[in-house]
Amino acid sequence: MTPTDFNLNNLLVDEWGNVKHLVDLEFFCALPLQMCYQLRWLTGRPIDKITDHYLDEYNETQLQFLDILRELEAEHRKKEPSLIQFTKNMEIGWRTGRFWYSAAVMSVNASYNLFHHHIYKKFSSAPRTQKMYDHFSRFSSPKSTEVVAKKVADKVEYERQKALRRD
Repeated sequence: MTPTDFNLNNLLVDEWGNVKHLVDLEFFCALPLQMCYQLRWLTGRPIDKITDHYLDEYNETQLQFLDILRELEAEHRKKEPSLIQFTKNMEIGWRTGRFWYSAAVMSVNASYNLFHHHIYKKFSSAPRTQKMYDHFSRFSSPKSTEVVAKKVADKVEYERQKALRRD
């Protein structure tokens, strides 16, 4: 489960900073594993403001977090060998840039800056004169153009079949 509207005010912690309770659970959803690693809250900066030297700060903080999580996963894997390795997935997402794409999908307000600062330059060599929405879906999957074309063709065929049934 992933919070889609995460707010630090929704965490109740004890005197040592351990999270004891989560409040406001109606905004949790089940997401694909690839999208469950957005640790926007690590540095307290808005996700679309993690650029330049703040990117270095975020990276360092994330690496520390992953080291701790990796240790905890190793402990739990002794009891449950089939445990999913979140740290491995998070590292891959950070290295490949999926982190930024997932963050952009989850935050409409931040998507333009994320696209401009992190996604576009990593995945495209085309000049930035074209509109963002002309390219945006292509970065989610190498075959996204074909998927969209198939969905459009399926819709046309569905409408054709529906019209035939009415006659």
